Amino acid sequence: MKRLIIVLAAACLAVVGWGAGGRPPEARQRIGAAEAEGEREATDTEAWKVISAELAKKGELKDGVYRVVVPRLDLEVTVEGNVVPASAGIESEFRFYRCPCGRINVVGQFVVADYEANDVIDSLRQGKIEVASVVTNDDVAVQDSLYTAGRRGVGVTVLVEKIAGAAAEAGKSLADVTATAVKVNGQGRSMGLALSSCIVPAAGTPTFELGDDEVEVGIGIHGEPGRRREKLASVDEMAEWLVSPIVSDLGLGRGDTVLAFVNGMGGTPLIELYVAFNSVARILGGQGIAIGRSLVGNYITSLEMAGFSVTLLKLDEELIRLWDAPVHTAALRWGA
Repeated sequence: MKRLIIVLAAACLAVVGWGAGGRPPEARQRIGAAEAEGEREATDTEAWKVISAELAKKGELKDGVYRVVVPRLDLEVTVEGNVVPASAGIESEFRFYRCPCGRINVVGQFVVADYEANDVIDSLRQGKIEVASVVTNDDVAVQDSLYTAGRRGVGVTVLVEKIAGAAAEAGKSLADVTATAVKVNGQGRSMGLALSSCIVPAAGTPTFELGDDEVEVGIGIHGEPGRRREKLASVDEMAEWLVSPIVSDLGLGRGDTVLAFVNGMGGTPLIELYVAFNSVARILGGQGIAIGRSLVGNYITSLEMAGFSVTLLKLDEELIRLWDAPVHTAALRWGA
């Protein structure tokens, strides 16, 4: 089965014609009071023009970030026999912004097919851009499934992005950021359930059939069916179905502290997610496991699927510090 892979890369570069200091010599000589907003904006505008010319595509400037999107119109992706249109987000993008050093920083997110990944990584490395990869595989519901080789990456992906992002924001090296991401993945586990299937727009019908009194346990975040089916039960019992295998797989015990993440699959109201979180907290408390940090809401979803997942991350002082670090994104905002 062919898969899509997202490759993230970053580099600090001097735009064509700019010297080692990141700007033309005459511009560097004027750094100081004379380099106020007007000159900086003019210099950046020049950079954006060069970048647009090199990529042969005009970008969009917002909040000091110049974003260029390149759709992968050449890829045809199917899920369960249904074609996913390129407009659904099958695209690569580049984001450019100016570093304090004066150079232009670029972050690239490339959507490639699995057979293209190695070539893309090799090309990046040949361009003297450091590349590292981290595979998230926190789903305890599967070892191997029809849809993946090995465990799937699910809820812990959100935690990896926040915590590794905080490490990067703190100026850590790529090796250190990668090690942090690997650590989060290694100390986090997830499992989810569904009360209804999602409907992929291109299909127009549910991915799987589920009775009104049935629960699909062990579902994936792309609407994949679970590993077993149960009769509808109380939220305490359903939470137990998810928490117990996670605790067992992580080897958690009395005295441990975790970040508890209760994630909605898209169609479950927030108030019901907090009811589920209350059940998770009760179960963990009964085993002497403390919740040091928590997150509740719809963060990694399957369209309108009703249900929730539980992710537990074993915490230490480093992970708590990075989790608490200021963040300002569309989904997570605190301390900034």
